Amino acid sequence: MSVMPGYAKTLLPAVLLLCCGCTSMYLDARYRQGGLVQITPSPQPLAVNVEGRLYKGSIESWLARSAVRDEVIDVLESTGVFVVANADEAPTAPTLRVEIRNTTPLKRHFRELGDAVVTGATYGLIGNEIVDEIEGRVSLTPPGGTAEPSSYPHQLHRIEGMREPPAEGVVEVKPYDHFEELIEDIVLAFLRDYQAQPAGI
Repeated sequence: MSVMPGYAKTLLPAVLLLCCGCTSMYLDARYRQGGLVQITPSPQPLAVNVEGRLYKGSIESWLARSAVRDEVIDVLESTGVFVVANADEAPTAPTLRVEIRNTTPLKRHFRELGDAVVTGATYGLIGNEIVDEIEGRVSLTPPGGTAEPSSYPHQLHRIEGMREPPAEGVVEVKPYDHFEELIEDIVLAFLRDYQAQPAGI
């Protein structure tokens, strides 16, 4: 994956999650379907412009645009289906736009986080599980055209305090790897759908 500045590597997950100090993280395995092995490189990859967005609710993090874009490009380079358009190709190339949205209601988020703090402080670090609902929206739009984005749900489970991990169906990830792995899962899901269509999406 691309190397981001240290401050960005710390800031971006916090923007996505609005928390820090979690002890362990897990991604929902239902949305991790085979990885790169299900993607067939194209003999002539399609040149695309790449845009990235990160939202908490309806609020966009402008600081995250380049980081999301960089992670999308890393996945594209690993798969060989699309390539980033050069300056000559850009005006006529379609745009691949990837939005990562944390759609967890703020009230629920802070209630779960508050429960984790309270139980951790008063009941021997029992802690709590916090579930972030993630939606990836991916679109491939021709110049001057429009495209309905494809939606790819995901879930991030976090354990605050000393609590058992989620029962089944999750994969543990390092706290600061979840950002890249979420994007990878979502982009790979889009590429699988794209290649399943005779003429693309």
